[in-house]
Amino acid sequence: MTYEIEQKTKIRGHVEAWKRYANGTRIKVVDTYNLMTNNGADLHRDLIAGLSSAKITHAALGNSTTSPTSGDTALGAEIIRKAVTVDTSIGVGKVRFEWSILKTEGNTPGTFSEVGLLTATV
Repeated sequence: MTYEIEQKTKIRGHVEAWKRYANGTRIKVVDTYNLMTNNGADLHRDLIAGLSSAKITHAALGNSTTSPTSGDTALGAEIIRKAVTVDTSIGVGKVRFEWSILKTEGNTPGTFSEVGLLTATV
């Protein structure tokens, strides 16, 4: 006799983005739910199944105003990509990805309208 177990996990992340100034002041600039792309869902599946050791290593910011779709494989108009540091000590089921952007890297108010988390293989 053979038993099969099939599990489908639906992921819906809550995203908060903060701007932190040199003096330590933080201002929340985004508070929304994100879209998990098909590639992101496949990565999650493969990690749970032990089929991948890939991990989030970079974040990308862009300025496209086109609505994202689950089939997207890139930002609509990527401006900058930065390496992230990861913090999982913020609570059960939560992760924080942090990176810094210099003023000389296009960091002006209203510049960014999309963000993506990326692996080394994406």
